[in-house]
Amino acid sequence: MKEHDEDLEKRFAELRAWDRCAIPSFEALVGRPRRTSRAPLLAVAALVIAVAAVVLLPRLRGVRSEAVGVAGWQSPTASLLVVPGSDLLRTVPSISESLIHLEEQ
Repeated sequence: MKEHDEDLEKRFAELRAWDRCAIPSFEALVGRPRRTSRAPLLAVAALVIAVAAVVLLPRLRGVRSEAVGVAGWQSPTASLLVVPGSDLLRTVPSISESLIHLEEQ
């Protein structure tokens, strides 16, 4: 069992050594140039989007008339949903109203 533990200890030591080689030094990290601001890039992207909206908006307004036609579309089988008594399903019964009128005594 002791041999197995020594083997594990040796393997972990090799892994730590490999990790240390892959980590850059603190001086290398501090000496790196800082990232530049992304504000100019975002401003250019916003400008491109605004220009595209101005160019494409008039074209999309012409499409709206076609969209109205699509909104008024009715399926060919809609008439199958109309059944006798369907008008009763569209109304809400009143509690104060009764079909049976009792004679007052």
